[in-house]
Amino acid sequence: SQFHEGRIGETPEAFGRRLAAELEALIQSEGADTIAAMIAEPVMGGGGVVIPPPNYFPLVQDILKRNDILLMADEIICGFGRTGNWFGAQTFGFQPDMMSVAKGLSAGHMPIAAVIMSNEIYEGIADEAATIGVFGHGFTYSGHPVAAAVAAETLRIYREMDILTSVRRLGNHLRNKLRSELAGHPNVGEIRSVGLLAGIELVDSVSRRPFDPMTKAGSQVERLCRSNGVIVRNMGDTIAVCPPFVIEPGEIDLLVERLARSIEQFAATHEPAGA
Repeated sequence: SQFHEGRIGETPEAFGRRLAAELEALIQSEGADTIAAMIAEPVMGGGGVVIPPPNYFPLVQDILKRNDILLMADEIICGFGRTGNWFGAQTFGFQPDMMSVAKGLSAGHMPIAAVIMSNEIYEGIADEAATIGVFGHGFTYSGHPVAAAVAAETLRIYREMDILTSVRRLGNHLRNKLRSELAGHPNVGEIRSVGLLAGIELVDSVSRRPFDPMTKAGSQVERLCRSNGVIVRNMGDTIAVCPPFVIEPGEIDLLVERLARSIEQFAATHEPAGA
C-alpha cells in the first residue's frame, strides 16, 4: 500500500474501510454515549505527515453522525491553504462540527488562534447563555484588535495572491521533484505529500524497515540538512518539509536536491542492519 500502516496489496479504499471499521468497533466497545467528540488532524503532522486515504474521513463522519458524536478538525497545520484548499477538511471530503485554526490565520505575523463551529453548536451556547448568563470561556487577550487586524489583512493578501492556485501548482512541483530525486533511494521508505506539505520516511537500506530508535536517523538527517542550508524538521525518522507559500519552483528544486544530498551523506556514514 502507498499509505502508512497499509497492508501489502491493500488498496487505498480497502485501507480506509478497514480503519473506519476499527473506529466503529471501538465506539461500540466503549459505548457511543461515553464519547462526546473525535478530534483529528486532516493530515497527522506531528506523527510524520501521515496522509489518510481519500475515503477515510467521509466514512468516519458517517459513523460519528450515526452515533451522535461530534467531529472536530485540528486545522492548525492544514488550515488556510497548506493542502491546496482553504482547509484540510475540504481536501479530504468532510465537514467538521468544529475547527481549531492558528498558524495560517496570520501567517505567523501575530499570535492568534480561533475556534470555528457549526451554527448548531453556536446556537446551543447562545441559548444557554441567555438562560444562565454569559458563557464563561475566554482568555485575557481574546479578540485582541491588533491580532485580528493582522489576520484580516493576511486573508486579504491570500485572496489577492490566489494562494490556493499557487499552492496547488507549487505542491505538484514539490511532489514531482521529491519523487524524481528520492523515489527508489535505499534509505527512503515512503514519500507522502499533499499541497505544500510532505514527509519523507527514512528506513534501513537492507531491511527496508524503520531504524532502531537509538540510531536517531531522522535527527541526523535534519542536522545534515541544516549544515547544507535547508531547514526541515524530523518527526522521528520522517523528515517533514513545509515550505513557505512564497517559495519559487527553483527554490523547491534546491531544497529537494540538498535534502537528497543530506540523506546520501547519512547513508555514507551509516552501516545498514545486517550488513
